[in-house]
Amino acid sequence: MADMAFNSTFDPTELGREREVVFEEVRVGEDNPRSFLVRRLYEQVFVGHPYGFPVLGDPVALRAASRETLRAYYKRHYVPSNMTLVVVGAVDPALVRSAALRAFGDATGGSFKRAALPPQPALAENRRQSIERSERQAYLGLGWRAPKLGDQDMYAVDLLSHILGGSLTSRLTQSLRERARLVSTISAGYGTLQGGGVVTVTAQLEAKDLEAAETAILAEIRRIQTEGVSTAEVERAVTAAEAERVFGRETAEGLALAYGRAETVWSLEEDRAYVARLNRVTREQIQEAARRYLAASYARLALVPKRPGS
Repeated sequence: MADMAFNSTFDPTELGREREVVFEEVRVGEDNPRSFLVRRLYEQVFVGHPYGFPVLGDPVALRAASRETLRAYYKRHYVPSNMTLVVVGAVDPALVRSAALRAFGDATGGSFKRAALPPQPALAENRRQSIERSERQAYLGLGWRAPKLGDQDMYAVDLLSHILGGSLTSRLTQSLRERARLVSTISAGYGTLQGGGVVTVTAQLEAKDLEAAETAILAEIRRIQTEGVSTAEVERAVTAAEAERVFGRETAEGLALAYGRAETVWSLEEDRAYVARLNRVTREQIQEAARRYLAASYARLALVPKRPGS
């Protein structure tokens, strides 16, 4: 692992093969309407911000990347001061520390310091876009600015997203799918990042129902803003959020990934206290979070079937 971290050679032949692998991943993401919808929705919410850029990179930049530019990036970022080593399993901590010192102890490098992230862009007015696609059904995505990782409102917004569209009993599923029959599927999510957050609502539906579905989503949000949520809804949301975290960490790999992310961009101590903090969130705090973050201005993206002849 240390050899990979510090002594990669970037063989030109291997680079060419890996570049094609990344291009294929980009194509798969573009072909999947749900992945495409969420990525483009992030572009709208984070317009002009690094979080609005595709994770896999821009194809033009990928083609232009040379062995020299990759090595320069590697040498600048892959340094001890920018790394977290996580070991999960039935291990002896003393032996792990000894092995880590042998493997990484001689590594040098750098006074790396992360550049400060720009502030999350404001959504002063609605951003609306429609894109034609080859699928037969339409897809709708709505996105709002939300608190960043570690913000005190993060816990209430997490539960709010579960209540809105995190399960089969959620408000949007019951209202739009089960009763109104406006959508085939619908869900809500909350993405927390170090420098910003976003609440999304995404749905698959018939193109003729796009406007009605958007109106119904906004009506359910207004209901929470004016009437609040029930105790039973909060309890179900806490249970679902806890189960989701446990499921994502039931393997050593999943736990290592969660702990590594927390230690790198947040706080391991705060991450381990997450469920306890969820249990302290009140109904009033969730209602206030809906009023504060699910405001009038939002990003709206619709993927619509191509018209005949287009």
